[in-house]
Amino acid sequence: MKPIVFITIALLINAIAPILVHAATLLQGARVNANTLVRDTYVQVTYSDHSGEQEVVKGWVGAIEDSTFTIGSGDIRNRTVIAYDNVISLVTVIAKPTPIVTPASGITHHIGMMDPYSRIAIKVGGGFVVGIPLARLGLDTGSSYSKKLIGFMAGYTLGVAVGVSMVDPYDQFASSFVGSFIGASAGMGLISVDVGLAAKAIVFFPIIGAAIGSELSRRPPEASYFSVGLAPDREGNLSAVATLRF
Repeated sequence: MKPIVFITIALLINAIAPILVHAATLLQGARVNANTLVRDTYVQVTYSDHSGEQEVVKGWVGAIEDSTFTIGSGDIRNRTVIAYDNVISLVTVIAKPTPIVTPASGITHHIGMMDPYSRIAIKVGGGFVVGIPLARLGLDTGSSYSKKLIGFMAGYTLGVAVGVSMVDPYDQFASSFVGSFIGASAGMGLISVDVGLAAKAIVFFPIIGAAIGSELSRRPPEASYFSVGLAPDREGNLSAVATLRF
């Protein structure tokens, strides 16, 4: 789908190319400085070289220093360093890309973008809501004490991981499950030390482990970038271009 979207937008932008030309930003001489330049914009610069001859260069703004800036045309060997004092005019033909955030939607996105304390509290609640029914289901499948305990722990460990992860679209379920499993194992390990303490740990450690695993694996939505403007073809003419970066 992305190539189709790109081609469609490119055709639309080419149709309004004259408007884009007039919308280009023009800066004269002294107005070109480190405060008015924006890195990674495509520009056309008219400047005086060391011999006083007028030159024109087109390319992307690179390094911006206090007294000079760099224009590149894609090839690392084609770099032009220009002093601000030598600039006659500068035309920006492609503006800085505009971010388009494409996150998940609905209540899970809202939860996923909450502050950490509120988000973790909801994850803990989700872990209990799903974990307890699955623990009961696992408990009912066992025919002996040891099998009932194994069934309880298996159902609770899985249910907690599912409950924690399902409310956050930006985490990894595998990390939540690993955290829940480690917590359950730690709780089981306390049985030989203190049964009462182990009973509490078996309930709370998987929740804590799953929440930690979920938070550590979070990958919030990243912005895609969309920019429109003009770029030169092989003959030096300007053509309208739409750029999508995912």
